[in-house]
Amino acid sequence: MVLEEIDLRLAGTGEAEIIKIIGKVDGIPIGGTNITPVNLNLGSGKTADGIFLGGNEITGLSGGSQLHRIYIGSSNTTTTFNFGQDIIVPKNNTISIWAVNLDIEIAFTLLFNYHNVDAG
Repeated sequence: MVLEEIDLRLAGTGEAEIIKIIGKVDGIPIGGTNITPVNLNLGSGKTADGIFLGGNEITGLSGGSQLHRIYIGSSNTTTTFNFGQDIIVPKNNTISIWAVNLDIEIAFTLLFNYHNVDAG
């Protein structure tokens, strides 16, 4: 899986937040709600291979390396961040996206795709 970009929105105004993208996380996630990603190839019918969860208090994960840190100020609008270098997540690896402050409502959309192994 290749992570391309993330769209973020903080609710309200006057808030600021740090969003961290953590790779190679250990553990089994506890809590959260299952999410089914939407395929942007509307003619495909294929679904993403993986476990995708969302929630405000998913536990059971630890470790990993910080891959990216996003500083965002809130104006109740969406901000798009395109990763300067795509983030490659090999099969059976876990990526975590989390915020420093749990008291701020955050909504995000993560765009990703799968590349053919033969394509590199």
